[in-house]
Amino acid sequence: MIRDESVRRVGRLLGMTVVLLSAHLLISGCGVFYGKTQVAPAVLDEVRGIGKVLGEATDEGDYGAGIEVTNLLVIDVGGVNGHDASSKAGDLLRDRKWVVVRQVAPDGVEMRSTVWKGVYLDFQPFYPEERRTYPDEINKAIKASARPETLLIVSLDQT
Repeated sequence: MIRDESVRRVGRLLGMTVVLLSAHLLISGCGVFYGKTQVAPAVLDEVRGIGKVLGEATDEGDYGAGIEVTNLLVIDVGGVNGHDASSKAGDLLRDRKWVVVRQVAPDGVEMRSTVWKGVYLDFQPFYPEERRTYPDEINKAIKASARPETLLIVSLDQT
């Protein structure tokens, strides 16, 4: 009788342990976090260094149980057109230890930093048809440019 009770207790403890470990793995594995994530100021400085920054904005979105801050920049890297600007930005970022994750049609690129853990960026030339999706600060910077077709829109995130 005593042995049966001990076996049941051990079984219940093991069961509760499995449930707790499963819950922990589920929560941590699904990207649920608490708080705010955003790129470090040093990362922003590094990316700003690829050209002349004409405008900046941030966008905050809910992600799981936290807030993810996306930094948006309008940068002039001195290209003659959008394709040239995209190519130059890619070269400048590769020099700073960023690697291409994927190409985004037609001249956009998604990259991740090999120095800054969990930091991703994407950039693309300015397309007038996407102007309505940008925050006011970004649209003002684009509108003030004499050659908006040479500008890049850069988005940075910390995961």
